[in-house]
Amino acid sequence: MVISFCNEKGGCGKSTLSILLSARLAEDGDEVLLIDADPQKSVNVFMEARNSNGLSPLFSSISKLGNTLKDEIRLMRNKFDCLIIDTGGRDTVEMRQSFLSSDVVIIPVIPSSLDENIMKYMIDIFHKSKDYNENLVGLILPSKITTNPFVQTKELQDFKGVFEETKKESGVENLFLMESYIADRKAYKDTIRMGKSLKEFGGVETAKQEFEKFFQELVKFALKK
Repeated sequence: MVISFCNEKGGCGKSTLSILLSARLAEDGDEVLLIDADPQKSVNVFMEARNSNGLSPLFSSISKLGNTLKDEIRLMRNKFDCLIIDTGGRDTVEMRQSFLSSDVVIIPVIPSSLDENIMKYMIDIFHKSKDYNENLVGLILPSKITTNPFVQTKELQDFKGVFEETKKESGVENLFLMESYIADRKAYKDTIRMGKSLKEFGGVETAKQEFEKFFQELVKFALKK
């Protein structure tokens, strides 16, 4: 299974989600390779923090940039249970190749007018990629959601409306808005900064439960493949 996190906009949580998902899969016993296709190399920062804290690696990781990413994916996909691809925050060759080589593409989107416009652009890329990767599944994940419960409900409802309208206009298939979401929590940042998984990091039960909902929903989509 190859799962990519893609969005041409930075700051929507791709690297954090890539790392936490890789750790969660590894803790279930899966052999996981996280491919860092982001020039900022956020994965390397996490791995160095983990090493500094005396923690052994939970999963394998490599950095791969440029036109050979698709070849690396093809080479590694049968050597691991799961490949996770973290792409950069712009429209790059790595992002395009991830769309063409993945089983599932997760597009984290912050519910804002600017990000919603970018979501429409990403849906267009997804639609075009289906011509070459017809079994590709796309998941739109609401990300960096406010933790204010009163604002949160309306924010998610409004975002759902924008998504449904955009999907209808595009006519694209196999694209879904996830029911789960990832809120803008300090716990996620602290976990990455310490080089730990959510399971290893104490006292972040709300974040753990929230991420677990995302994980279980993702598993359901993956099982349909």
